[in-house]
Amino acid sequence: MANIYGGDEVSALVLDIGGSSVRAGYAGDDTPKAIFPTYYGFTIANEGEVPPNASEGQAQSEQSSQQKKINIHIGEQSGPSTWRPEMEIANPIRESLNFEPIPAIVRHALRDVLRTNPTEHPILITEPPWNTPANRERMAEMMFEEFNVPALYIANSAVLSSFAAGKGTALLIDIGKDTASVTPVVDGFVLRKGMTRSTVPQLLYANAFHMLTQNSQARPPIELWSHHMIASKTVKTLRLSLYI
Repeated sequence: MANIYGGDEVSALVLDIGGSSVRAGYAGDDTPKAIFPTYYGFTIANEGEVPPNASEGQAQSEQSSQQKKINIHIGEQSGPSTWRPEMEIANPIRESLNFEPIPAIVRHALRDVLRTNPTEHPILITEPPWNTPANRERMAEMMFEEFNVPALYIANSAVLSSFAAGKGTALLIDIGKDTASVTPVVDGFVLRKGMTRSTVPQLLYANAFHMLTQNSQARPPIELWSHHMIASKTVKTLRLSLYI
């Protein structure tokens, strides 16, 4: 009776796509098995080459007919932390939900990191309380058509947090990297009229970045470097001065 997702033979997979990181693992585990940044890098390459002996008019027509291919780089090791020429970094969740890189993110979490076959596991995907029905339908369509999952459930993250605490009715305060929200949950249902959210974490992050990189009377500014620009790490002894 293998591959029966309603029994104990196959565990369900849980996928949580946040603004800062993506978490995936098996249902029932204490911690997720896969954690990697939501940020991804992408490079644009032209498919096809113009023949070297082509005329000027033919070369222009060949260039106009070329299709641009977008290469997406995801993950902790080979993702945006690795330098590539003309690579740009984006986030599919931060401003508004962008579904173009979502299949690549799901594929990397389930197949590359967890080493599982999505067609053999039921999947639970979390969604924020303010998610729209259109985004929910598109996510379900993507999971069934592109990954052929046998079963799918999209659960509200606030309701899951309330149930995890053993409460069916609670007031959930969620402070993430980009958004802070307060969500009332009554008997397992979200009261959307009482829900509120704010982008205060982005302001705090920008303020902390400004304080660290600017010169002050207490300390010099801190230089921030990307991972690919650091050749080695050495331990230095710091002398602390107390200002009274």
